[in-house]
Amino acid sequence: MQLLVQSQRQDWLINQKDLLNYSLTTVPFSIGTADGFLAKTDKLKGLKHVTEGTDHAAIPKDKTLVIEDGNALFHSMKDNPSNFKHISEKLFNMTQKKTDVIFSTDMCKQGSVKAMERKHRGRGEKLLVKGENTKKPADWMNFLTNDEKKKQLVKIMC
Repeated sequence: MQLLVQSQRQDWLINQKDLLNYSLTTVPFSIGTADGFLAKTDKLKGLKHVTEGTDHAAIPKDKTLVIEDGNALFHSMKDNPSNFKHISEKLFNMTQKKTDVIFSTDMCKQGSVKAMERKHRGRGEKLLVKGENTKKPADWMNFLTNDEKKKQLVKIMC
């Protein structure tokens, strides 16, 4: 906004077209609202536009690659075993068996929209997972609210 005000000075020659290439809000509308809050988008809605007009072809099973959402699996686990080794085994048993699988987990970068949303929701206390024989936390969902703990779990799984 200050840029717009400064551009009104008589001694400052600036092309209006160049001036309007820059956002006049605290946060560009592509990632936030006029009052500075970050925008949340439903990315799945975009899939509809990407796949519009295409036929759903039958793909042979031997040519299929499955990408497992590790974080979704973490959250879907019920009746977890007593330690991280057994939790890891249970997670891998939950994945597809007769095809190639990529087990992917996402971690959010500091300052990202996802990180801001998680910070807003709150995060669990840090816990040092010393190894595969570390006992599982009493509150599994609270454990999953801290990215550092999830990184430790993925490291044990590897």
